[in-house]
Amino acid sequence: MQQSTNSDERAWAELDQELAQVTDILQEIAGELDEPLNQLVVSQIRRASPHRRAGVVLAFGAGAQDDDPQRLRRISLAAALEMLYIAQRVHHLLLQQQTEAMDKSLMGSIILAGDFCFSRAADLAVRTENPDIVQVFSDALKRLSENNLRTLFDQDTQQMQRDGELLVSGIEAALLLAASVPDPATTAASAQAWAAFLAADTPAQPPADLARVNPQQAARIRGLIRAEQN
Repeated sequence: MQQSTNSDERAWAELDQELAQVTDILQEIAGELDEPLNQLVVSQIRRASPHRRAGVVLAFGAGAQDDDPQRLRRISLAAALEMLYIAQRVHHLLLQQQTEAMDKSLMGSIILAGDFCFSRAADLAVRTENPDIVQVFSDALKRLSENNLRTLFDQDTQQMQRDGELLVSGIEAALLLAASVPDPATTAASAQAWAAFLAADTPAQPPADLARVNPQQAARIRGLIRAEQN
């Protein structure tokens, strides 16, 4: 039991280090922008902390045979998903104000900053060098775009739906990266089950998939579950 606890603590410490690297990437991307675009993005990065979506990717994306290239791909994927979330939060600023009365320069800044974040998120996803992951990411981006109009009529519900879809997409892409699901056709269903578990207010037992993931994934996921329940 003590050995398992120590292993979990090491795995969680490694995830925490990777999450810090994700935050650095996000800040570096924001630093590419001049004011006032920079501040628009930085403020949303801060509000998105502790970057839950990135943490999920880092947990589920741990490979059985991990190495530096795999680790970099995992961090890039985590940063991509978090940047996608930040991009839609930036664009959401348009809905939080009366666009008719909004200063045109501010409106333009919001649109430019959001578009920049979407573009950089896509660039980060490509760094995984995995066409299946890029496709999952592309599909997530498409769904976000399609939901933008519906958000005008029901902002709270659509925001929750977008957050849930991002979580599913992140888990699915991470499982593909870790190659932990033998049959790719079952990856989406597995991601749905895990996302529902993590999103539940009072989670029951974890999905049966916990028995099928590799030890590194399992240790990180257990840490993730504890963090979600605290």
